[in-house]
Amino acid sequence: MQTKAKQFYFNFIANFVIFKNILPLCVFILFTLASCNNGDSNSPQNTSVTLTAIAITPESATINLEGGSQQFNAIGIFSNNTSSDITESVIWSSDNESIAIVNNESGSQGFTIGTGIGTTNIKATIGDLIASSTITITPIPLLAINVTPTNQTIPDGITQKYTATGYYEDGSTHDITRTAMWSSSATNIASINSKGIASGISPGNSTITAFLNNISGSANLEISSAVLTSIVITPTNQSLPIHSTQQYIATGVFSDQSLINLTNDVIWSSSNRSTAIINETGLATAIGIGFSTISADFSSISGTTILKVN
Repeated sequence: MQTKAKQFYFNFIANFVIFKNILPLCVFILFTLASCNNGDSNSPQNTSVTLTAIAITPESATINLEGGSQQFNAIGIFSNNTSSDITESVIWSSDNESIAIVNNESGSQGFTIGTGIGTTNIKATIGDLIASSTITITPIPLLAINVTPTNQTIPDGITQKYTATGYYEDGSTHDITRTAMWSSSATNIASINSKGIASGISPGNSTITAFLNNISGSANLEISSAVLTSIVITPTNQSLPIHSTQQYIATGVFSDQSLINLTNDVIWSSSNRSTAIINETGLATAIGIGFSTISADFSSISGTTILKVN
């Protein structure tokens, strides 16, 4: 493919990638362009890698109609015999949405819930490549919901992740956190979102409840007036080989001597991004030889540690 033609396609993608329905096609075109030599006569070699097939995991699933859900993932298989997760790049669809619907929204791609009894196909499409999986929805009644942790105390401004477990008539249990409806009895004290993550707003007590099909489960949440005094990052002073990763944990030390995991609450950063980068969950990736200071910041309090990349 000639350089001008390639530039045209790259400009086309840049101008239209914001449109949701075009994104998977753009990804497919990029995979295809990667297979083309740059068109220069002095190009030393063809390092083409193309997307040749996709697969869905799991290949089949069975969930309950009442609160059941299934996360499907798409795996891209490439011409160099490598594979990678392309769940967020494909278009998801259900052959019969009166039985199951699958999500295409950002951050929830492939998440599927039942809407009726029966079996249908869940499909992932990118370009002209299609993969399919089956899902069966069963009518087993939900009997009870258990919310955990049952009694928790967190300081103002800190979050708490809750889990809702459904107990069914056949004796099975399933995580229904993402399909239950969540509420806080005192929204001026604590709020909770659709994923079961509660946030402390002011000191006091609130009841956190998960509802589904007229069945509910609850837990007590207390918001304390303790203030954050320091943040400790672990592990400390790590040495990593290039291209490896390290998961960091940020622990908050509070004025009441309590210790709380703040890994998902802090803002992570790396002082030398040519040496290491770190994402919002505290996972660092070593990308170049050198040193970097890894920092975790929350409410004007910071914790740091040194990362050496060999």
